[in-house]
Amino acid sequence: MENKLHRLIFLTVVFFFAVGVQAQKRNARYVEYINKYSDLAVEQMKLHKIPASITLAQGLLESGAGYSQLARKSNNHFGIKCGGSWRGRTVRHDDDARNECFRAYKHPRDSYEDHSDFLRRGARYAFLFNPICTPQESDEFDGYTLSPQWQWHANINEKWAYYAGDQSIVRLYSYPVVKEYKNLFDVANLLLQKAPAPNFTATMKLTFKPVDKYKGERTGLVVMGMDYAGLILENTDKGLVLSQVSCLKADKGTPEQVNGTVDLTDNTIYLKVKFSSDANKKISKSEGGHDLLVMCDFSYSLDGKKYQPLGKSFQAKEGKWIGVKVGTFCTRPAITTNDGGWADVDWFRITKK
Repeated sequence: MENKLHRLIFLTVVFFFAVGVQAQKRNARYVEYINKYSDLAVEQMKLHKIPASITLAQGLLESGAGYSQLARKSNNHFGIKCGGSWRGRTVRHDDDARNECFRAYKHPRDSYEDHSDFLRRGARYAFLFNPICTPQESDEFDGYTLSPQWQWHANINEKWAYYAGDQSIVRLYSYPVVKEYKNLFDVANLLLQKAPAPNFTATMKLTFKPVDKYKGERTGLVVMGMDYAGLILENTDKGLVLSQVSCLKADKGTPEQVNGTVDLTDNTIYLKVKFSSDANKKISKSEGGHDLLVMCDFSYSLDGKKYQPLGKSFQAKEGKWIGVKVGTFCTRPAITTNDGGWADVDWFRITKK
């Protein structure tokens, strides 16, 4: 029994020693390959903008650190098969099927160059070299001009905002409304951007500084179209009040409806709206019946961490000649004096969730 135990221990030690030796040998081969071919990978990166780390890692894997039969006899480090367009030297090798045709090269450099060409010309990898670019969406307001994604609701007036890049804020001044004002559809100084997708979340941080002796100044987050909804922070006789409002047929002059309110003591607040859609739910009366049904849910936070829902869901609706927009504002519908406060917007962020 004791002899058997000693033999078992001996065999176990031998096994793990052999595994360790093999691992060390494999690691040594990896280092050898990297040292030998890293210059080629860097060369390809400079020529074709393909990260050297990706090229080297694939060569290391496909060639077995340079010890595969294809790499040793044919300088093929990436296992590239002949294909219909190859007119160079070939070699036969068993892979997914027996006796398949692989490309053969005079030098490893030719294999690396062909690999870069294969990636750049292949339809499967085209998106890596021609990525879809989207306009800027989020804004930290750290510049001295308005970023290009933003659009005012009317021709710009320089009295509406001050871009304090040194403080990373945009200051929106409380601006009077027109005499014919009925709702936000009549407000020129709405700072908006187009909704970037059917599913996303817009979050903003603002600090509201109204003039204490006047009541009725407003700021907040708004989803704008011919119908609109938003989170409106207003200076009232009771102090600061946050309301979730909606306005159907705003373009027809319909008044706002308040769906929920909360009293606030802090004038710094985080406002959020989540856009959600189901690809199977579409608006039948839209042009061609292709427009998605998109719902918006509003919430707020006092610390930027824990958000509380407020009000009710709102179905987003496009504006005139444009799609739905999301953004912010600062105005004073009930005040005609020249004195007014402002809202400092610290950031406005668009995220997928």
